[in-house]
Amino acid sequence: MSEFAPLLRAIEDAEDVVQAASEAKGLLRVSAPQEFGRMLVATWAPEFLTRHPGVKLELNVTDRNVDVIREGYDLAVRMGPLRDTELISRKLADLHWILVASPAYLERRGRPETVEDLRSHSCLRYLTSGRPMAFHFRRWTERDPRRTIRYGR
Repeated sequence: MSEFAPLLRAIEDAEDVVQAASEAKGLLRVSAPQEFGRMLVATWAPEFLTRHPGVKLELNVTDRNVDVIREGYDLAVRMGPLRDTELISRKLADLHWILVASPAYLERRGRPETVEDLRSHSCLRYLTSGRPMAFHFRRWTERDPRRTIRYGR
């Protein structure tokens, strides 16, 4: 959970706004991506609701970018660039994805030696707004350009 520490601190900072009111009451509608909702919000929500018993939380866990205004959300957590510039936003943290494989898979299919080798491997993809995210790779030196590969269009 240490990788979530900056995110938890950002949420706690945001809670200061709620604590400024004498007693927060009412429905708080929140939308968050599935991974964020499961791992982080589930950790934060029980404590928040205990401290603010007058608040009812409605959490929509979806990878679809909801329309905050039209759908009546108070808060939306987004991953990636913010497309709607009319919204007030605050960056919580940088998110770094890693590519992993089980030892059994590597033994069965072999270890990819190049980015291009991934085209012949089975990959689980993260979907955002119904579309697979592209893989972006960067060598460990800043001089090397970023490489993008599209898998399974």
